[in-house]
Amino acid sequence: MSQREIPFLFMRGGTSRGPYFNAADLPSDRDAIAEILLKAVGAGHPLNIDGIGGGNAVTNKVAMLSKSADDDADIDYFFAQVSVTDQLVDFRPTCGNILSGVGPAAIEMGLIPAVDPVTEVRIRLVNTGALVVAKIQTPGGIVRYDGDTAIDGLPGTAARIDLQFMGVVGAVTGKMLPTGNLRDQFEGVEVTCMDVAKPIEILWQKWKLLGLLQVGRWAWEMCANLSRLNSRCLRWQRPAARLPRVISCRGRHIRQWR
Repeated sequence: MSQREIPFLFMRGGTSRGPYFNAADLPSDRDAIAEILLKAVGAGHPLNIDGIGGGNAVTNKVAMLSKSADDDADIDYFFAQVSVTDQLVDFRPTCGNILSGVGPAAIEMGLIPAVDPVTEVRIRLVNTGALVVAKIQTPGGIVRYDGDTAIDGLPGTAARIDLQFMGVVGAVTGKMLPTGNLRDQFEGVEVTCMDVAKPIEILWQKWKLLGLLQVGRWAWEMCANLSRLNSRCLRWQRPAARLPRVISCRGRHIRQWR
């Protein structure tokens, strides 16, 4: 069996991380791409011990970049979510966290030149068709990574990246409110279902009632092993997805806290 090298950049974007590939280095067939990503991440083991995944949905994300043929975009960003324990690659959603690393990665790959002091990168999200303008700090024509911007859920600081989203309302379902209601109720919990870049549920519930003891404070350690909360989240997500004119859960990766 022959083998070949496939280069990638391993980067964090927001609160997620994963490999960023130049699409030119990957096959065009989606099944073949999926096979490569499963092996690269090490899907099928809870720790992804045989790959570069991190045993969590937020560390098993992949970006594939190419120059865009769209007159309104510079870069095409194709996203894939690789399952931790299952042999499953979902090409249907997108990821805003990984999106924040697309501009720097595209510059590092030579897909777009950097200018001093800020480089604007027009990005087309292949999965949804949305357009985003990213502003990357590039003093002297070099991507800056250090800075004083902090975000919740991460230690330390880094360079600021601004994202301007355009045309993201109804990106997956075609409607901002896929169910047609401002609020719905599932399993006794009131939620708002929205499609802005991707379908999400906003919970109108006190965290204390959901099993979180510290109201108003997000702590990753609090959610790391809340299997009961995970199962409840699935009971809210799946009924919403099964409603008419929303989406199908079949073959999709539903993100949970782990």
